[in-house]
Amino acid sequence: MRAIIDSAAPASALFPSGGLSLFCPMVGRGWNRGVLYVGRAVNGWGETNPLRAETLDQADAVEKAIDYSLGSCGWDQSRETCPILDWYELMLVKKQKKEISWNIHKSRFWSVIKECAGDGPDWTWQVAWTNLYKLSPAAGRNPQTWLKNATFEACLAMLSAEIGHLEPRAVVFQTGWWWAKPFIDRLGVEAGHEIGVIAGQLCWVGVYPAVGKIPLVVVPHPERKKKAPIVETIREQLKEAA
Repeated sequence: MRAIIDSAAPASALFPSGGLSLFCPMVGRGWNRGVLYVGRAVNGWGETNPLRAETLDQADAVEKAIDYSLGSCGWDQSRETCPILDWYELMLVKKQKKEISWNIHKSRFWSVIKECAGDGPDWTWQVAWTNLYKLSPAAGRNPQTWLKNATFEACLAMLSAEIGHLEPRAVVFQTGWWWAKPFIDRLGVEAGHEIGVIAGQLCWVGVYPAVGKIPLVVVPHPERKKKAPIVETIREQLKEAA
């Protein structure tokens, strides 16, 4: 996490006034080589303790931001419940209380994951979630080009480490091809090929040879698109990876 923060520090003059959200991956409680789902970047995460340009040189402030992110992602090993499900249900409660405007129940990203994982009570247990980029504006929206460029190498290294540590049976990028491509190009993926087109966007699969030839699947970001063909494509590839 520090490497990602340090990579953004030289561009601190460009930080938004509300600061940056710091994201770390979430892993289901019963994880045993399940499926790692990858998004683009978090949309408004860590508003309580954002990273701010004026406090980057203050160790306590940076540690608070890191601790907040780790706590939100469930990296408390004494936790007996599933951190992903806890977070999902917390977002539902916050929406009901009108504390947030975003409705996770209507999120196409999470709806696709639920359908692929099976909509039972333990659907999150074999799910892990990460994002390509780990820093984004705390107020919401995707990271700007300067932020993506500044943190790309550190985010690439972290994604590679996440795959190596988790050893998922498959990695599904719900990002769209052009968001995934810079990472795919640098991960040493083999046998990459097109498997179809959905809503005018490429679907693609390749093999990550560094950890047991794990299939990497790329589908369009599902927002404002028909969900069924995306779910069908992912299920098809997961069946082959079983």
